[in-house]
Amino acid sequence: MKGRCEASYTVVPGQPGDAPQIARLHADCFPKGWNRDEMGLYLSDPAYKVLLARSSDTGDIAGFVIYRASGDEAEILSLAVAPVARRQGIARVLWRVAWRVSYWRWMKPIAPRGSFMAASASPRSGAAGPTTRPPPVNPARTV
Repeated sequence: MKGRCEASYTVVPGQPGDAPQIARLHADCFPKGWNRDEMGLYLSDPAYKVLLARSSDTGDIAGFVIYRASGDEAEILSLAVAPVARRQGIARVLWRVAWRVSYWRWMKPIAPRGSFMAASASPRSGAAGPTTRPPPVNPARTV
């Protein structure tokens, strides 16, 4: 396919220095793109999380997701993938990592690991326990 980028990507947390590149990508993907200052606010506010799909070869940002999680709810504010990097599953991976990270953030274990209560609620014991949790996520995941 002409113009398609076949590369590997790593999902990493966004940093305030990434604001100009994220703003350019947002402007490429949406009619009214957010500017560098708006992106900087999301990157510097701890209430918001920004995950980037970075090219393993060039370090360029191929996609991003901006989301926030509060209590037992999470909201995606923006999700975008560069036109040349589309149709490779990048948006799906960004969404999944954001979901898993936010899920683990608010799901607190009832008992400390290694305690009697944690052992009694393990799947091996036959007791009811949280068995629907997703597997742990490494934020530096390769796409």
